[in-house]
Amino acid sequence: MILLYIYIYIYRTYACMHARTISSIYIYIYICMHV
Repeated sequence: MILLYIYIYIYRTYACMHARTISSIYIYIYICMHV
């Protein structure tokens, strides 16, 4: 579970910092706004 949390944290950070394409924007909205 700890590794899963770390993976989610890294993925969230990556998505938030690289939300440039439409798909990334959807990821940004879902992860950054609903967590």
